[in-house]
Amino acid sequence: MSSTYTLNNGIEKPATGEQAGTWGATTNRNFDIIDRAINGVKTVTLTSTTFNLITSQNGTLSDGQFKVLVLSGSPGGASTITITPNTSDKLYFVQNSSGHTATFTQGSGNSVAVENGATKILYADGAGETAAVTDFTNALSLNATTFKIDGTEVTSTAAELNILDGVTSTASELNILDGATLSTAELNKLDGVTATTTELNYVDTTAGTVAASKAVIADANRDVSNIRNLSVTGDITSGDLVLDNNLQNRVNNIDGTSGRWRIQEGQENLYIINEINGRKYRFALEEV
Repeated sequence: MSSTYTLNNGIEKPATGEQAGTWGATTNRNFDIIDRAINGVKTVTLTSTTFNLITSQNGTLSDGQFKVLVLSGSPGGASTITITPNTSDKLYFVQNSSGHTATFTQGSGNSVAVENGATKILYADGAGETAAVTDFTNALSLNATTFKIDGTEVTSTAAELNILDGVTSTASELNILDGATLSTAELNKLDGVTATTTELNYVDTTAGTVAASKAVIADANRDVSNIRNLSVTGDITSGDLVLDNNLQNRVNNIDGTSGRWRIQEGQENLYIINEINGRKYRFALEEV
């Protein structure tokens, strides 16, 4: 009976009673194949835009048996690397230093492009004609200088990321920043802030509208509404003084009506205007 071979790496399995006195060479070669499959690193020199990566060759050593592939050379453009045969299951750690994108394929199924300078973990499913290659690092893209998550490059330095070490914010609290348009300079204003969560929550309010136990923030027109009682210990400097108890649906204590009056200053007199009927009056002033 002839030898048989493992599917994924082509390790020879001599038949019972065969290779008497010569099986040592076969065993040593098998150990070499196993060594490559477990921790082997191979620099694959690409000289053209097409390359066949042979994983199983019936007892013969081949480049496709290595676990780690470092792509180099001068392919002259983007290359396609075909994992052969299409019935072998393989797991590869790939570092592309070829100067061009290298696309791994095995059958008519999915293929994976490894950009120049990137590192990826690839799985070939060995499904035959429809075999596909899957990128285990699909959400992450790593190279010597960049780190991408879902295609977005992370530009923070290690020191900046380490600032998050020990942060107790929940995912929901951190997601508040999702969509924030703050610049780096604006965020840096938080550097050194000693406010507590409760104190920061004071500004969690709607601009222009007063809310209980919240900071007062003017709106885009510098207006603020719904202040109930305001005590001032210094001078008040203002434009016109408008008195309006209609806003709170209140009436006065004299005749039980409500109104809206505006007081304005003249050079010699003070004037008051009834803004409901339009009538105007002058204060009677006595000089002292």
